[in-house]
Amino acid sequence: MQITRKRSSRSLKQLLCDGCPSCDARGVIKSAHTLSYEILREIIRVTASKPWRQLTVYAAAEVIQRLQNEDATGLADIEVGLGCKVGLCIESSFPRDQFNIIPV
Repeated sequence: MQITRKRSSRSLKQLLCDGCPSCDARGVIKSAHTLSYEILREIIRVTASKPWRQLTVYAAAEVIQRLQNEDATGLADIEVGLGCKVGLCIESSFPRDQFNIIPV
């Protein structure tokens, strides 16, 4: 007797990535949701090494919009918990999967 397992949910790649817009979805890039959480984790990591008073995050427009809307409460919790103000700036020259965090 042989038992097979049918996948009933989406793969990690499908959950964390979107189709690449520049190659007609033949490749994948990280989703705005995934990048938003990466940025939040990186903010915590940066402030752990030195308690900065202010940080500025530069990223693509859809990632910044995600941080301002859906993930705004998470960002506010991090600001209160770490005592660090986080500014968000759209950098139009960055591809969606690139971001930069600058301590001030």
